Amino acid sequence: MSITDMARSDRSAGVRRRLTTGAKAVAVALSLAVATAACSGPSSTNSQGGASDSIEATLAFALSSGFDPDNASSAVATAANQHIFEGPVDLDPVTREPYPALAKSEPVASEDGLTWTVEVRDDAKFSDGSAVTAEDVAHSFTRVLEPADPAVVPLMNGFISFIESVTATDDATVEFKLKTPFPLFAQRIAVIKIVPKALTADEAASEAFDTAPVGSGPYKLDSASAESGLKLSKNENYNGPLPAAAETMTWNTNTDAAARIADLEGGRVRAIEAVPYLNVDSLKGSYEVEAKQAFNRAFLMFNNSAAPFDDKRVRRALHYALDKDKIIQTALSGYGTPASSYLDEGNPDYRGGFDGLRLRRRQGRAAARGRGRQGPVLRAGHDRCVLHQGHRPARDRGVEGDRRQGDAQHRPVRCGVRRARPLGQVSRAARLG
Repeated sequence: MSITDMARSDRSAGVRRRLTTGAKAVAVALSLAVATAACSGPSSTNSQGGASDSIEATLAFALSSGFDPDNASSAVATAANQHIFEGPVDLDPVTREPYPALAKSEPVASEDGLTWTVEVRDDAKFSDGSAVTAEDVAHSFTRVLEPADPAVVPLMNGFISFIESVTATDDATVEFKLKTPFPLFAQRIAVIKIVPKALTADEAASEAFDTAPVGSGPYKLDSASAESGLKLSKNENYNGPLPAAAETMTWNTNTDAAARIADLEGGRVRAIEAVPYLNVDSLKGSYEVEAKQAFNRAFLMFNNSAAPFDDKRVRRALHYALDKDKIIQTALSGYGTPASSYLDEGNPDYRGGFDGLRLRRRQGRAAARGRGRQGPVLRAGHDRCVLHQGHRPARDRGVEGDRRQGDAQHRPVRCGVRRARPLGQVSRAARLG
């Protein structure tokens, strides 16, 4: 999340993940989304009604990678790149909805969905004053799709594997050829940020660009240090839809939480991130404290290739047995919410969580009642789980169900944990609230 968003946004979104019990997974985990609290000064000193002179903040992470958007991996660099660069389409930092950024308008698809056309915004310029052309756009995608060294694949390569080729048909028009129709084309091309071809044409140029990036976004990078942080200033050449909210930004970096709080209370900065949970209440009286989505998680990881966790019934039993609400209260001071799906509820593709599992459990119980027997109960022991299935041997019936002679349909039966709460409450991991 960018620091400007942290200072002014009044929305929060949850990040959730649940325990995965897939048999093919190499390692699965109960995942707790660790909430990040952000502090800023009183509203009277943090008005965003117009562009202010400066924004000063202290971040919780150190700069640990370069800025080339094709390979930037550190939290600080990727956050800065959201201000330095643009994609043809970008995602709103709060709603995550796509909007034309460097593109003049929304991408246009052919009738068969295999060709998309993008026009570059009129008079768009990089921060060094050079014009942004369709050739720069095509080059930015091609350097990811077809790296000079095939053994060193850019991090962003896997996100656009559906693209066959990208070419400039004139100075302002770019044509994308797809391998197969891809309805989320606009959202996905947002991962590629446009760089000047003249500054990234070969390996040597790209190495220099990694430390001195030039983009078409609302800010430009003035200096960067792994020890002290970043300084950015307004890109005077920017003519896009989201102009800079301040003339300059200073991002200090410090992994020491106490030092970040001292920066805020001493007046050195206007905002900090990753406020320790124990400090939230004491800061609320003097500062605006907001909880925002975070992507760092504490989790319990299993080795699915070794006993006892090579048995998915054991993993499932532990998953059901854990009191996630209590974990959230104890470990996160309440800054979390049990998740119900891999996707958070704000995601447009969210359809509710564990419906299939609930349905199979209901079907299994109904089937067990129809045969005059009690449903299976799975109890967690210290190093194993024991399946109790009435008078039938466990080897004849597994947690997934059984196939009777003459039956044409598999009848799944799921296991619960004795004295556990309802499934909808226990089979969820934590997310930020």
